[in-house]
Amino acid sequence: MVVLIVATLAGISIYAIEQVFNRRLSRQADDIRSWLNDLADRSMLEGAAYGVRAIDGRLQAMVFFRYHWLNTDDPEAFVPGDDLVLRWLVEDKPPPEPPDALDGREPLLPLVAVMPSGEFIPEGRLEIFTEDSDADYHLSWGHDQPGISIEKVPRR
Repeated sequence: MVVLIVATLAGISIYAIEQVFNRRLSRQADDIRSWLNDLADRSMLEGAAYGVRAIDGRLQAMVFFRYHWLNTDDPEAFVPGDDLVLRWLVEDKPPPEPPDALDGREPLLPLVAVMPSGEFIPEGRLEIFTEDSDADYHLSWGHDQPGISIEKVPRR
């Protein structure tokens, strides 16, 4: 009888730990989606093009100003969890930069840009996962959908 009770408690504990871990991953994916949607809202309100690039493990907002992409601190960079993996699946065609605007420097280019209409270009997807998770979260955007959609995809 004691063995049955201990086994039941152990099973419940393992299930509870797994649920907490999955909720944390879900919350992180939702936080990233909210940050990107806030950037799109800001772009529409200000009439400016914004961009996003991944740098030093965080998502950095950029603004297009005088034919240059510049890092901006408003909004603050989004710092995902330590064990979170972000995989960007977008077209690899950066927008052309005017040749005289570079001044011998390497151009800063975003992975994805947000137009003043709120549209994300190029179309793409951001996969969010950890090595130990049993599901991935996919954030996707495109011409045929408003905003960013989120989908939980079980791992195979």
